Amino acid sequence: MEEKKRTKKLYRKSLENKFLNKRFEFRLTESELLELKEKASDSGLTASEYARKKMMSTNGNAFNPKELIDHFFKYTGAVNKVGVNINQATNYLNYLKIQGRSQTEEVKDFNKLFHKYILVMTELNGIMRKELKKLK
Repeated sequence: MEEKKRTKKLYRKSLENKFLNKRFEFRLTESELLELKEKASDSGLTASEYARKKMMSTNGNAFNPKELIDHFFKYTGAVNKVGVNINQATNYLNYLKIQGRSQTEEVKDFNKLFHKYILVMTELNGIMRKELKKLK
C-alpha cells in the first residue's frame, strides 16, 4: 500500500517539472513589445516561447527548428526524385546492353556522373546530420 503512494508522489513530481506553472512578468515599451511580437511571429513562435528560447539558449538565439526540418523534408523529396531518375537511366542502359545497342562511352559517362552524385549526396547528408545534432 505504501509503495503505491510513493509511486504516485514520484509521478506527480515528474509531471510538475514538465508543466510551465511558474509565472514571470517584465515591462516593455510599446515599441519593444511590437518588436518582440514581430520577431516571434517571424520565427514561428509565440511571444512567450520566443522570449523563453531566447533567454534559455546558450548562444542567445531563439531558433525554431520547424523551418529547418521543412527544408530537410524538401531536400529529401528532391533527392528521391533524383534517385528515381537514376533508376530509370540505369534500367534504360541495361535494356540497351541486353539488345547490344549500348556504347561503352555512355556507360562510362553515366558511371562517372553517378559517382559524383554519390559524393555530393554523402557530403549533404553529413551537413544534415551536423545541423540536426545542433538542434539537440
